[in-house]
Amino acid sequence: MRRREKFDRKVAALLGIGVLLFGAATSAQGQEKFAIGSLNTADQFISFEGFRARMAELGYRGGQNLRYQYYNSRGNDVALKTLAQKLAQDKLDLIVTSSTLATVAAAKATEAAALASYAADYSDLGSQGAVLADKILRGAPPASIPIEGPRKFKLAINLKTAKSIDLRIAKELLLRADDVID
Repeated sequence: MRRREKFDRKVAALLGIGVLLFGAATSAQGQEKFAIGSLNTADQFISFEGFRARMAELGYRGGQNLRYQYYNSRGNDVALKTLAQKLAQDKLDLIVTSSTLATVAAAKATEAAALASYAADYSDLGSQGAVLADKILRGAPPASIPIEGPRKFKLAINLKTAKSIDLRIAKELLLRADDVID
């Protein structure tokens, strides 16, 4: 059995985008054809457009060796749960999410455990928010304060999940991780 097929419905949240990993599909010609689902909670397709464009640069083309399925709950929690369950039932290789809510909903629907996450450090975001609040309280007009992205990110790796799918994590990556879950 190939390693990709051993993923057996496990979750990974990568680069701040949730990614649920599943087994790969194969076309009749023997060429792998992958299916990717996108679960969003609002109009977050801009981030997915960047994902899709980069996938094309990497050789994954919609209609050729890749199929996309898009779902958007538009802020409706009931719809989010329903769409997550639909994606879990579909024959997908992975699910990409662009919010924590969508990632949690997809993980619950697939009953999977996270393999890894790389996301903003929420404590540091709070610190950044305090600095912005201080500027406003000292009289700076909010419109004059530039929008900031996260300054600090955290990498967490779940070795238990990696072992369950027979995936070896490079020592260099483990050394860079902020959290390693045994």
